[in-house]
Amino acid sequence: MASIDGVFVRRPATPVRVVDPVGAGDAFVAGWLAASMGGADAAEALDRAADAGALACTVESDWRRPDPAALHHAPDPSDTDHTVHDHVDR
Repeated sequence: MASIDGVFVRRPATPVRVVDPVGAGDAFVAGWLAASMGGADAAEALDRAADAGALACTVESDWRRPDPAALHHAPDPSDTDHTVHDHVDR
């Protein structure tokens, strides 16, 4: 939701499978700022912010150091327990 110059705008949340919500707020603000500074109206800026915040929830943590042992082994594509890669279609 946003209220800009007395005009209230509401957009739906972007649905994703949440792995970890850490970083979602920062991503939301970054999406809002990028869209607003690029000339988007409030509805489009909210959509982009919601998408960014939602996508941040689809991976574990907002940062992590790679396991050095994992760098030498190809990941098993059937292993989806640790990271979920979702996408947003608007």
